[in-house]
Amino acid sequence: MDTRTKLIVGAGLAAALFGAVNVLTSTKFSGARLDLTEDKLYTLSKGAKDIARGLDEPIRLEYYASRELRDATPTIGAFMRRVEDVLDGFVRASKGKLILERFDPLEFSEAEDAAALAGLQRVALQRGDVQGFFGLVMRNSVGDVETIPAFNRNDEVFLEYEIAQRLVALDDAGKPVLGLMTDLPLMGAPAAQPGQQGAPEWQIVPLLRRQFDLRTIDTDTTAIAPDVDVLMLVHPNGLSERTLYAIDQYALGGGRILALVDPFCAVDTGAASQGGVPGGSDLGPLLATWGVELDVDDFVADRTLARMDEGGPVLVSMRIDSSVVDESDPVTARLSDVELFTPGSLTQVEGATTTFTPLVTTTDDAGLLDKAANVRVLDPSDMLANFVPSGEPFTLVARLSGPISTAFPEGYAVDGDGEAGTEDEGSVQRALPPGHVAASTRPFEAIVVADADLLFDGLWLGRSLFGVSKLRENPDLVLNAAEQLGGGDALIGLRARGTFDRPFEVVRELRLAASAELDAEQTRLEKELDDVNGRIEQIAADQGGGATVLLTPELEEELARAYEVRDATRKELRRVKYDLQRDEEALGRRVKAINILTMPLVVVLGGLIVWLLRRKRANPSR
Repeated sequence: MDTRTKLIVGAGLAAALFGAVNVLTSTKFSGARLDLTEDKLYTLSKGAKDIARGLDEPIRLEYYASRELRDATPTIGAFMRRVEDVLDGFVRASKGKLILERFDPLEFSEAEDAAALAGLQRVALQRGDVQGFFGLVMRNSVGDVETIPAFNRNDEVFLEYEIAQRLVALDDAGKPVLGLMTDLPLMGAPAAQPGQQGAPEWQIVPLLRRQFDLRTIDTDTTAIAPDVDVLMLVHPNGLSERTLYAIDQYALGGGRILALVDPFCAVDTGAASQGGVPGGSDLGPLLATWGVELDVDDFVADRTLARMDEGGPVLVSMRIDSSVVDESDPVTARLSDVELFTPGSLTQVEGATTTFTPLVTTTDDAGLLDKAANVRVLDPSDMLANFVPSGEPFTLVARLSGPISTAFPEGYAVDGDGEAGTEDEGSVQRALPPGHVAASTRPFEAIVVADADLLFDGLWLGRSLFGVSKLRENPDLVLNAAEQLGGGDALIGLRARGTFDRPFEVVRELRLAASAELDAEQTRLEKELDDVNGRIEQIAADQGGGATVLLTPELEEELARAYEVRDATRKELRRVKYDLQRDEEALGRRVKAINILTMPLVVVLGGLIVWLLRRKRANPSR
């Protein structure tokens, strides 16, 4: 066989092999992916995969993406591909439980009507000439529906979480059960006297009912039902040891805890108040066992975050903004305006077995104020004068996760008749019920908030002749925490992911350098003109301050030079901008060339190496 024939046969065999490999990989390895991105953008997190794999029933995903939006700008097109990659990842992980349907809702089409009927929002570009749909409708087998009305590029880091959260809601039968234990009048209060109107329930209550199967639990309960998904404790003051034991056993059995404790609860006007000082709530020995401590003698103040009024900062009130929240945690990431009142400080207990993760903190301009000394201080300026910041941030909201042990290894205290008692009632016996749990059977999960006042209507609700409106995001913090805790281990484990938009660091440095150069040039120009203007004013003052100033030849020459400097500087500014654009375009061309040529060069190089090795084997003497 001559050389030419060998080349033809070899090319044919290579083409056949190439086709066979393509067919094999497309059929047998269609789901295989190699993700080399820094944040694993194209790989679902373990929590998201667990949720998809654990679905009990089929769920249909109806994905609406208008081609007009996709083609309008490269940015939207890239984000749509990112959303589709995530959806495909969920479908692959679900092993057939998720059925994905794609629709292009053209104008006047049935798909457009279906998108609008499902509640998806029409998306319009800023220029206003292109509109369409870009959302998701999710349906389970019994007709329940969850939607993402419109995907928002600003929320890209929580894209995976938003989808997983709705899958959990559709897969679970009914709403999660939220048990509420509190002595505060959240549920309203009866009239003090006949003929008077009772206090209405706080507005946080209907919001909780909307998302959860809300059950009130008495503060003297002896057991927490195992079907309670989340136990919400709001300023749990003065609980008996028997009730604390019930909470302890619930947590050890895998129950989730949302605790709003408070060293200085201003809305606590009941028996918890002692001598005019609002009482604190620290859950007795439970918090320490869970790995956290609340300072019940002091409250936290922050001059930077304090609410401002005409007299200056009001230290008892704190306005939480986005600068002091954990932006990687779905509970707090989107919060930007939460008002707290005399919140407490949370610290991790030494030797704790749980992980302590701050979700909301203060700034460094914060310190502790003694609640007993400041309860009667009416003038905010007096409190401010005595305030000394610590120079370190304080934790106001924290997440706890990990193994725990019981706070009652010998059981709870009972009196001589077997009734629950306290340590100071004389002869105290201990009861260790059958089924006592000494250590957690699954990782403990809790979120602790060092303020209960934040639920009070007056801190976040506005009332007018037209009704009520939400002024602050206080309920969002509580609802986010309860919703995530009620979503199970996989949902709790989800965090913010990376973004598809990866800026070039070199480009960013070029922009910063050019911006600094522009600022320097502008400062020089302004200084030149200010000097000239000052010279003109001085000459006018020397001539008696008349309305008309006769410019001398020297001044005219000086002004002419200044104008020349101004024109030259403007030209320099234009040059800097042009150089910046030129450098960015050149970098873009280099990156594009590398992306296009790298793989072919690797293949060619690999082929050359193989050819050389085979040639050497065929002719070992060379």
